[in-house]
Amino acid sequence: MLITERRLGDRLGEVFSEYRKHGIPRQTLYKGIQASARVDEGVAVTPLYSVQEMVRPLFGKGAPNPPRIGDHPDFMHLKGTGATQFCPITTLFLDIENSTRLGLLLGPEDAFRVKNAIICMAIEIINAFDGHVHRIMGDAVMAYFGGTRVTSETGAIDAVNCAAFLRYFFGRAILPRLNEGGFGDPFGIRMGLDFGPEEQVLWSSYGYPGMNEVTATSFYVDVASKLQNQAPRNQVMLGQSLRDFIDMPAELLRVKHAQIRGVMTLEPFILPNYTDREGKPLNYGKHLLRWEDYLKVSGVAVADAGAFFPDETIPVPFVVSAAIASGNGGAVERPYMACSEAIPKGKWIRFEVHAPTVGLVPSTVRFTVENHGEEARRKGGENHGNHEVTYAVDNGRGQPAAVHYEYADYRGLHYMVVDVTFRGGLTRTRTFGVYVG
Repeated sequence: MLITERRLGDRLGEVFSEYRKHGIPRQTLYKGIQASARVDEGVAVTPLYSVQEMVRPLFGKGAPNPPRIGDHPDFMHLKGTGATQFCPITTLFLDIENSTRLGLLLGPEDAFRVKNAIICMAIEIINAFDGHVHRIMGDAVMAYFGGTRVTSETGAIDAVNCAAFLRYFFGRAILPRLNEGGFGDPFGIRMGLDFGPEEQVLWSSYGYPGMNEVTATSFYVDVASKLQNQAPRNQVMLGQSLRDFIDMPAELLRVKHAQIRGVMTLEPFILPNYTDREGKPLNYGKHLLRWEDYLKVSGVAVADAGAFFPDETIPVPFVVSAAIASGNGGAVERPYMACSEAIPKGKWIRFEVHAPTVGLVPSTVRFTVENHGEEARRKGGENHGNHEVTYAVDNGRGQPAAVHYEYADYRGLHYMVVDVTFRGGLTRTRTFGVYVG
């Protein structure tokens, strides 16, 4: 029996058929719309490759990754040796909350099926975002993002996208099936992730010859596990290093609240509050990711517009696509999917708006740049370099309603807010997230 997320799948089909019409290469498209969960004795299990085929095109990625686990492939030359290597990495921990109690409530067989459903989901989605599953620890998964073959920014962005999508998919496809089977109430998932800079992450081989493991030694690897442990149920927690490295906008983060002796108190730092060699408190920040708001500026919101824009009778009134261009008005170099990677500073971004919905004809399209981050605050002036431009639409259907170029100037995650006003006065807004490195 297959349980299919038809709304997600149908919307993906609509959106990507439009993308194909408007010139985005075939290899970036969704290839087999089937966001499904196989039901195994009452528990939803995510089949291998099913989510990869669905989600990788949303983030500009190619063919699915094969399954693998254990030593990171970029550091296999260290295995069984005394050699070491410094290399940055982003680490993600996922844990099934209250899984120990599951065994008491459900018995070992049902507890295994529930836990395995979540572990399979995590593995498949980690692979979808080019992560490497390092260990499965009963009720937890540890994964690395990055290595020697990709930039640090790519690894960090992949990890954030993975964590946000894990939470989304768990809530949309797995948790409802578990609730149907009576398994949903006593547990959830928690995630923690952090970025370790190159000089702070040492790769080496632990153990004896024939009994060894290649892994990373770093405070930032260890603290990812602490972040997971201190995340509330079904939430994602970022460490200060990761937050600073990609300069995540404050509006996408919130501080954890904890109840202490009946009083709600802010809990902004990792506990215990570690001290340095001089005994000074580290005050290492932890930040809860507003994952729904984050996904709303990514391609996931477009693909499942019915879920992210529930109040709109036409959830996909227009499509925004983007590409990296050779210059202002220049040729397209390659497509850019929202929140997919860091565009190098100095590049141009070409935005294009199409209105595929019959009966809704645009009259104006407004592009508004919302910059975030320290560099925009420092260099962009009083308004952080924010600006807007409006185009009157005079072409018929089948052609772009508007085309607009922007310069990648400041590091961070920025927004292109697109407001389309249709003839008759209806206005709809979509926000397209752009990372700049």
